Amino acid sequence: MKILADPFFPEAIVKDLNEAGYDAVHSVEIGASDLPVRDFLRLAAFESRIVVTRNRSLARLVESDTGAWPSVIFFRQDSTEAPQVTSTLFNLLKLFDDDLKNGALVIVREGQTLLRRFTKN
Repeated sequence: MKILADPFFPEAIVKDLNEAGYDAVHSVEIGASDLPVRDFLRLAAFESRIVVTRNRSLARLVESDTGAWPSVIFFRQDSTEAPQVTSTLFNLLKLFDDDLKNGALVIVREGQTLLRRFTKN
């Protein structure tokens, strides 16, 4: 599974993902941190990467627009410590593996995880 973290996502967690065997890159390390949201999503889709983010605008766009977006995992809670986010992310990647491969938005917020599968056109 390939992952692209946006500029709002902690770089240390990307390192943890790589150490666990995932192909994860952070937008800062590939020079994509200044891309407009739509271009960032297009890049992720082109590279067949799942986006991990804390960016509300990005999540809202994916949720409201029926574009051909990549799967997105949106961490809505801003105050969660990195080790907890890492643990939660690893669990979500396993739990929603098929959904993320087929297109989905996963929203993580205090005490809840919401899944919205993308419909195939």
